[in-house]
Amino acid sequence: MKDAYLASVPVQVNNSYTWTESYIRSIVIPDLEEYIGTLTAGSIIRNKAEEQLSVWYQTLAMNDSIKANAPFVINRQINGGNSGFDYSITRTTSEVRAIDYKVSLEAGLSLEFGVKIGGSGVSGGGSLKMRTEYGSTQNASNVNTNTMAYHLEDSDVYDAYSIDVKADNVFGTYVFTLDSANSRTSCRYDGGFQIDQPVLSVGTPGNTTMTITEAPIGSTVTFPLIACNNSDTSRTYHLKINSISNAEGGGHWEAFGDDPGETDQGIQLNFLGNQCVSAPLYLTQPNPGALNFSNVTFYLYSLCDEEYPPFIRSYITLSAYYGEGNVGSFCTPVSTTGTAEGSFIDGVQLGAINNTGTGGSAGPTYTNYSAQFSTALSRDELTGMNITTGAKVGDRYSAWIDFDRNGSFALAEKIGEFINDAPGEVRTLFFIVPADAALGTARLRVRVAGTADGGPLPLDPCFNYAQGETEDYNVVIDANTPQDCLGVNNGLALPGMACDDGNASTGNDTWNANCDCIGVPVDCVGVPGGTTVAGSPCDDGNPNTVGDVYTVNCQCLGVQYDCPRCGGRYRAARHRVRRW
Repeated sequence: MKDAYLASVPVQVNNSYTWTESYIRSIVIPDLEEYIGTLTAGSIIRNKAEEQLSVWYQTLAMNDSIKANAPFVINRQINGGNSGFDYSITRTTSEVRAIDYKVSLEAGLSLEFGVKIGGSGVSGGGSLKMRTEYGSTQNASNVNTNTMAYHLEDSDVYDAYSIDVKADNVFGTYVFTLDSANSRTSCRYDGGFQIDQPVLSVGTPGNTTMTITEAPIGSTVTFPLIACNNSDTSRTYHLKINSISNAEGGGHWEAFGDDPGETDQGIQLNFLGNQCVSAPLYLTQPNPGALNFSNVTFYLYSLCDEEYPPFIRSYITLSAYYGEGNVGSFCTPVSTTGTAEGSFIDGVQLGAINNTGTGGSAGPTYTNYSAQFSTALSRDELTGMNITTGAKVGDRYSAWIDFDRNGSFALAEKIGEFINDAPGEVRTLFFIVPADAALGTARLRVRVAGTADGGPLPLDPCFNYAQGETEDYNVVIDANTPQDCLGVNNGLALPGMACDDGNASTGNDTWNANCDCIGVPVDCVGVPGGTTVAGSPCDDGNPNTVGDVYTVNCQCLGVQYDCPRCGGRYRAARHRVRRW
């Protein structure tokens, strides 16, 4: 019988590189997920990209498993200041891990390049599941023993590491685990006690926003800054203005006798341990016609901060309006990248507000829908708002309502925040309208931001994030008795509560934000939202079939054996698959 051969197409060209786990999680995977969102579903190139994403996740899972199961060998302790130490470890591989993936046969190949394995045909445009194993079973006739040298060193004299060295029984190397209870690290922060802890406030400790209105033209506006080092040791931080946020008014700012935007690093400030310093931050107009200085951002940071998160920074947002009667308006965030990378809002639904399908990567960074969309809310009402996410995964979505109608969004007025897990998700934020909410028209703000480039977390209603979109709406707060989804005064049929949609093919039925009773489709074994769907393996109970899977009607069916019965046994034709 002629052997069949398969030339596999690599999911991604092999490269030689060293990437940290945090870099893979925060940069590589999000970038790949964003790229996948631009590709046509079902295409070969998208399938390859999705397989590469799967390999990354399996690699991280394998790494987590190795770390979790690594046996302890010895504890090493080092202090910063470039005093390094050399060690070695000898291990014999004793475990195995595997990464599964599919290789694709390019569509358009003639059928003679197809391959039949175990009765299953794989032809042009199809794929074949493969596995690469790592560890002791890479070569069954050989047990590998490795001696690996390693060097431990840190440059910061304040750092102190207590490191548990453990054995990696898969690759024969080592696993380092930080003993957080006995370690101190600066930035990049690696765990233990966080040495760099800059905190910036305005007015009172912990307050991060301030607005001054109707300032006399030509006067100097003063903001009381509070800069703190919450670490127990001396540190140096820098105070800097976000120049983009100051572009609207072009104001002249001064603090600590210096301009926070004059140098790339900002104003250098030296602190003792647990020290706070207060100083006025002055604003003057560049000319009498510059009246509005809205949403200007400052931050206190450490120079050792790196170019990707997590950042060690603290932010405040300030606004000032010159001229009698000039009280400004709600802050209008700006953005350098905006929606271009998929950080957009594709839908907002709350009561009579139904604004869906309006987002996109070419859309604006700010839209005021308050004149187009409005809905009524009652005091003490429990309700929910649906937000449809954009194309990028891992963004943060938040919403606020100006319940006291004072023209700004306070921390207590945030109604919720979440991180999306997939493009185009519909997520619900449930909230209760405060009993003392001011009656009348109030502003609703919905924001999305990609925070890889920095910015305060949780999301701030005014901060100028590099990526994202902001939408404003109106709500009218009344004193009516709240009704539930069945029209019952103060009833219990509320958004998020259980209901019955009358559909036997769904489960976990709940009222949504629009008071529709909607359930989650059940899978082939009756689990709402389960993963046992058409194509999933099963057992049809027939010993004369193989490859049992669920059909689109959730029937478990197998394929009859196609080889002759010989001597009471089945003789299967052998086919080889060769990868290179």
